[in-house]
Amino acid sequence: MSIRTQLASLRPQMPFRHLLKVIQSDTEPTPGQWVSSFQQFSAKANEHGLLETLIFEEKFPGTIPIERLHIGMKLDEVLVQLKDCRLAPKRLLPFNKTDYISTTSEGHFLMARVGPYGLVRELQISQHDWPPEDRTNRILTKELQFHIDPFSANDYNEMLTEWAATYTFTTLKAESLFPAYVHWLIHQATPDDWHLAVLDWNWDYGIEPLLWIIRQKECDKATALTTFYLSRPGILKTADLYDEDKLAAEIRQRWLNGFYTRSTLAFDGPKAFKEDTDLPRNADPEAVKLSIPKSMRVVVPGRTLPEIRGYPWSLFQVDKPTPSKQIPPPLTPDEQAEIERIKIAAAARKSR
Repeated sequence: MSIRTQLASLRPQMPFRHLLKVIQSDTEPTPGQWVSSFQQFSAKANEHGLLETLIFEEKFPGTIPIERLHIGMKLDEVLVQLKDCRLAPKRLLPFNKTDYISTTSEGHFLMARVGPYGLVRELQISQHDWPPEDRTNRILTKELQFHIDPFSANDYNEMLTEWAATYTFTTLKAESLFPAYVHWLIHQATPDDWHLAVLDWNWDYGIEPLLWIIRQKECDKATALTTFYLSRPGILKTADLYDEDKLAAEIRQRWLNGFYTRSTLAFDGPKAFKEDTDLPRNADPEAVKLSIPKSMRVVVPGRTLPEIRGYPWSLFQVDKPTPSKQIPPPLTPDEQAEIERIKIAAAARKSR
C-alpha cells in the first residue's frame, strides 16, 4: 500500500502518531501543529494528540478515493455520491472556488472545494463544520513538511500511476499526456523504447519514470548507465540526498549486484565519465572510485539507437474531458463588487 493510499485512510480523531508512522517521522506533535507535503496533503493535530483536520490538495493523486470522492471529480458526480451535500453559506476570497459540505458515516465534516468549471480541487475532512480550516498561521506552529519518497514504493506500477495522477490540474500539454505515457511505458514499450524515453526525458518532471525503468529486469545495461550519467553522479553525498542522487546510488548498487544482465545496446563509458559526471577538479580519487566504479566506465558493445526528438510524446493523444453537468453558481453582485474593490486598492498601493 502506497504512502498516499495510507494517508487517504486517515480520519479525524485517530492518534496523530498514525500519520507520523505513515510518513516515517518520530517527531512529537505539538498542539495545533500542521504536517504537510507540498500541494498534496496537510493535517493538523489537536491538543490531545489526535488528528483534527485532513486536507487532500490539488496535487494529491486523483486516482485515490477519499470518502467516495477524488481530486478532479466532477461536481455532478459529487452530488450523486453525497446525498446530503449542501452549498456553503458563502464563498471565501478570492471567490474562485466554491465549497460543498457533507458529513461522513463517522459524523465528520467533509468539504469538497470546487473550481469554476465544476471539478474538485481540494477535499477536507474535519471535526469542524464550515468555514474550512484556516492555514494562514502554519508558520507560527512550526509546520512539519515531508516528502513522499518514490524510492520507498514497493509497487513500482502504482508509484508511476500515482505520479502521473498528481498532475490533474496542470495546464502544460506534456503533463496532460502523463497518464497515457505511463500506460505506454508499462504495457506497450520495449526495452529499446525505455532507452529512447530516458534520452528524451525532462528531469524537471521528476525521476519516477526513470526509477521505474531502471528497476525493470529487462532494462538494458546501456539504459541503466545512460540514466546513471544523466543524473550527474559526481561524488556521492552522505546526507541531504536529492532524488537524482538516490537514483544514481540505486543504479550503482544494482549494477554492482549484477542486476542488469540484458546487454544489446552500445554505451561509451569513458566518454560519459569525462563529459557527464560533473566531478569537481579536486575530487578525491578514492571517493570517485566509490561513486563511479570502474566497471561503470567501460565501453559496452552493441547496437546504437537513433535519438528521436520528442519520442514518444507524438504517439499520444489527449481527449478533452467531458465538462461537469453542473457548475458552481456565478459570482454574486456583492462578490464582484468586492473583487473590484480589492483591485482598486491593489492598484492604489502600486502607485504610491
